[in-house]
Amino acid sequence: GNPSIKALALPQRMSAIAKQWKALSAEEKKPYIEQSLATQPLKPKRAVSAYAVFFKEAQTRTDIKALPFVQRAKQIAAQWKGLSKEQKKPYEARAIALSPRKRVTAYQLFSKQIWASPENKALSLEAVRKKISELWKVLPQTRKKAFQDRAVELSPPATPKITPYNLFTEKAHERRDIKALPAQLRVTATAKLWKALSAKEKQPYIEQALALQPVKPKKAVSGYILFIKECHARASIKALPFVQRAKKIAEQWKTLSAEQKKPYEAQATALSPRKKVTAYQLFCKEMWARSEIKALPFETVSRKISEQWKALPESRKKALKERAVELSPPVPPKRLFPYNVFVREVSLRPEIKALPLHQRFQKIAGIWKGISADEKRAYAQKTQLSLPKGNWKKLEP
Repeated sequence: GNPSIKALALPQRMSAIAKQWKALSAEEKKPYIEQSLATQPLKPKRAVSAYAVFFKEAQTRTDIKALPFVQRAKQIAAQWKGLSKEQKKPYEARAIALSPRKRVTAYQLFSKQIWASPENKALSLEAVRKKISELWKVLPQTRKKAFQDRAVELSPPATPKITPYNLFTEKAHERRDIKALPAQLRVTATAKLWKALSAKEKQPYIEQALALQPVKPKKAVSGYILFIKECHARASIKALPFVQRAKKIAEQWKTLSAEQKKPYEAQATALSPRKKVTAYQLFCKEMWARSEIKALPFETVSRKISEQWKALPESRKKALKERAVELSPPVPPKRLFPYNVFVREVSLRPEIKALPLHQRFQKIAGIWKGISADEKRAYAQKTQLSLPKGNWKKLEP
């Protein structure tokens, strides 16, 4: 936002900003670092291996640091192989602590133990699975309980489900009269209190529970689902048992014409999350809808569609591509650099087009190095247009 920086050309601007950043102290940089960390998207934590922990530790040693990377990797690998099981244990424990915890079952732990025995390694996969299943069935309850306890220790803590009743229970258990009751009577008393509440009194708990629910990814909606929802509201359908209701709605949907189904399908498209669609996908859908195609085997249909797509006129392909763009989510604009714009412009020249790809880029790089700073500045100004991919032809001279 500095006016003196804004007035400069892009390369000079970047250079001035870089100098200012270098001049800042560690304390002055700290707020920017904290802000950038806070705005970073959360990435799923990956599993860490014991070898990765050992590798990281070994890289800090001065004797390893001095070696080139390839020799360094070989040396660390040789050192890891030389360690005994006891020496590897601390690294394995650290790897487990650093890795995200996944839910483990008692049966999985038992299976792992059986698989580790040498006599089972020689058997086939099916034979070992059958053996594990039979052994698990006859296993004493005390041994099963030991595996269950270990599974609970290794699994991440279960996240409690947030419901309006759970929120009410938490609040009710704070009351003195409820607190004084034994555990079983406390549960019964809370349930009675919840039933005694009116719909208006329950509403704040419902709203609070909805607000605390984790955000789930939006799922695709079909025209048939919307039709079902509409039918369920009818009094004639409501009176029927669930199985008959489902059959009745399915029959009604089948009797609707393609024109009558269109409003439901349009509404479903609007409610569903948009995914990238290609022209070829639309063509495949169109082909699969034909009755003569439906009768053919899958492999034959795939080959036939591929052949017909190759023979399709460019005008038809263009229409399908335009439809695919309409149905796909908008592509976010990509950042253009001065050299990118220059490459795209120069690539259109006939003498450059005639060259093989690797020579073409070498030639363009040589031309870029030979142009003046003023000419490069002109390309820098063009990048400020921030054009999305595909609109770069607007930059042609």
